[in-house]
Amino acid sequence: MHRTARVKSLDRGLEIIEAIAREGRHLRISEIADALQVSQSTASRLTATLRDRGFLDQERHGGRYALGLRLTRYARLAASASPLEVAARPVIAELVSELGDTISLSVPMTSGVMYVWSEVPQTGLLKIVIDVGTIIIGYTGTAPGRAMLSCMAEDERELMLPAAPDEGDAADFEAKLKKEIEDTADRGYAIEIGEGDPDVACVATAILDERGELIGALSCSMPRRAASEEHIEHVAGALRGAVQTISETRASMMDAGA
Repeated sequence: MHRTARVKSLDRGLEIIEAIAREGRHLRISEIADALQVSQSTASRLTATLRDRGFLDQERHGGRYALGLRLTRYARLAASASPLEVAARPVIAELVSELGDTISLSVPMTSGVMYVWSEVPQTGLLKIVIDVGTIIIGYTGTAPGRAMLSCMAEDERELMLPAAPDEGDAADFEAKLKKEIEDTADRGYAIEIGEGDPDVACVATAILDERGELIGALSCSMPRRAASEEHIEHVAGALRGAVQTISETRASMMDAGA
């Protein structure tokens, strides 16, 4: 009985973390309680424990909760042991130097895309910073997510696509989404211009392993004013070359460790 209670508490603690990550914003105790379908006093005890351990941050004077920095540190430690990130880091550093833009590595998750490494150029008027550990819920709203979608098997992709909005033509929504994914697959890279941030554009290419299975995406974020067709083509070419190098290096590391 005692063991069952402890497991349930752990489950609920993890559910709190997942709920905040899923919403992508700070949550009040009442919202957390509703998400877990528990009392506010139970939610308060659980969040206080997670806060005290650094897994959650809280606004001053009993305010809303957000994911804590300790989670980011653990995410970076986990990613640093990944052959994908080890293979990607030197390549990313070269790309930042060559292109003068922010280069990021992201990986697919059940809920969306997680950024596991990002480097910012030392110069430039607009420095685009992407925090490591950032999770973007869903796949269609970012260039890395779309690049990943374009390389997924159809049955897997269907699970990742959002439902059609309540208002409007559902068939038209699905047709536009399908066309965007097909265009991305044909080009070999995804483009996002001014969607997440009106001043930012992003180009991304999926990373596949030696078996052709999706393992991540490499992206370049730049000021929107710099996103000419010529520059986008140049960036896309650099990303494709970099992705090939990363995949080959990772495969060699995996063979060496086998």
